[in-house]
Amino acid sequence: MDASPEKCLFSIIALAFIFLFIFIEGKLRKGKEAMDMVPTKEDSNSTRFVGLAFGISMIAITSSIVLNIFGIAYYDAAWTSIIGIIGMAGGILMRLSAAKTLGRFYTRILKITDNHQLVEDGLYKYIRHPGYLADIILFVSAGIASRNLLCLFIILVTILPAYLYRISVEEKMLVGQFGDVYRSYQKRTARLVPGVY
Repeated sequence: MDASPEKCLFSIIALAFIFLFIFIEGKLRKGKEAMDMVPTKEDSNSTRFVGLAFGISMIAITSSIVLNIFGIAYYDAAWTSIIGIIGMAGGILMRLSAAKTLGRFYTRILKITDNHQLVEDGLYKYIRHPGYLADIILFVSAGIASRNLLCLFIILVTILPAYLYRISVEEKMLVGQFGDVYRSYQKRTARLVPGVY
């Protein structure tokens, strides 16, 4: 057992970044409709799935502190922690940008609001789901920062499927609302990574 502070430090910093993200994210949602958690038919439980993935990922990051002390799945590479922290900061900034661009359409639950409009400004010119990409970057970077392969694996196998499901549900909802206008937007943009996916 090696309880050296360095083995735990970056997991603790990663957790602090996640809590900062949760705090900021709560402040970005304006109005009752944005904060509403009442399930909708359009949401198809995707919010619950994403919430579960968040919870499991938080447990994994917290557990990495103990796992690292005992040397379980720990790897000693300080440079990866620095890359992870930089990635987390980038993820938070990207999420801020996406949320500000969406404005009142930035809701917790997938739903069509009154006078719903298709947003194609900012990052949405190139990526249909920059907010989700930001969350994926944030959590995967936290796993990298933790220096624990088990933590990183758990995050990958929970966060990625949750967001891929969320994207499929949201795109079905938006095609239903906007029809050919949204299909045309799909042809011009990437879901998450231009030229890749």
